[in-house]
Amino acid sequence: GAKITTHQKYSDGSGDLPFGDYYLDGVRVLNNYITVQGHGLRIEDARYVNAKSNVIICSKNTVNPANYYGITMRSDVRYSSIKYNYIENASVNGLQIDECTNLFELTGNEIYKTGKYGIAIYDSSVKYIEDNFISNIPSNGIGVMYESNIISNITGNRVSDVTEYG
Repeated sequence: GAKITTHQKYSDGSGDLPFGDYYLDGVRVLNNYITVQGHGLRIEDARYVNAKSNVIICSKNTVNPANYYGITMRSDVRYSSIKYNYIENASVNGLQIDECTNLFELTGNEIYKTGKYGIAIYDSSVKYIEDNFISNIPSNGIGVMYESNIISNITGNRVSDVTEYG
């Protein structure tokens, strides 16, 4: 995407953006209580996102039982953080990171009772995965898969009551 700093204005006060692929910049999602039958937070094609101190309680979607995540960052999110969130009952993964580059940190999150992984990272780069608490997971606590890269550390995470790997 491209960051837009100016756009064309018309005499009636309306405006338009030139045709293109755009992204959000500087989004903060803080201190929310979310009960949902889908994704708790879905963030795509954005820069400098801070998702912090949210409570996300998921319940089964009986109308459209697709794959839903507590928090998902995908499609070229960059320079962003997911910190100190509480996630429970996500139908698939608590945190799902897909095709993102240069994420700063996944830190201090509490993830319980997901359908598959606590944290799943696919084709992405993340600097830190630290001090997360992950429990009651039927598959893997933390999965770093495909062409993913952890730039610095996976440290201080507490993973318990998982069926396969920590």
